[in-house]
Amino acid sequence: MLLSGELAQRIVDVLLPISPYNVNLMDQRGNIIASGHGERIGSFHKGALEAVATGGVIAIYPENINQYAGALPGINMPIVFEEQTIGVVGVSGHPDAVEGTAALVKAVVELVLEREMLRERFRSQANSEEHFLGLLLSDAASSRAQELQRMARMLQINLLLPRLVVRESALSGEVL
Repeated sequence: MLLSGELAQRIVDVLLPISPYNVNLMDQRGNIIASGHGERIGSFHKGALEAVATGGVIAIYPENINQYAGALPGINMPIVFEEQTIGVVGVSGHPDAVEGTAALVKAVVELVLEREMLRERFRSQANSEEHFLGLLLSDAASSRAQELQRMARMLQINLLLPRLVVRESALSGEVL
């Protein structure tokens, strides 16, 4: 899963009112994809690219800013999701002052990504179950027995258990 610009900006927009510092989120190539300073979106950030490359925290102090194209003083921390660096959190300000905020933002981003991944897996599971049920109840079920068996194994459904279809009457609420 990649961090989309849309999701990244939503995260930044939620964090900005509670953070005294500007927050940027960058992709794996070091491009700013979300920021409290909209004019920076789409620009390159060398500190972010270095954080991706090394997997470490990059602190940019005012005295070494000339070494980092597109950067302001601050902290850049890699965003790790499923053991892969997928982006970078950047918090602007003196590195000694913003380190705690950057760690908090990084934790929030990683939790949001985990939640989004779980939601997507849940949606995928529900869609698979719905497709399986539709196929099972269709006229083509007997001609697609191998597909049904494969899907049942994938969904961990035992086809040998007896089942009964129950339908509720829309008019009376009675079970038919």
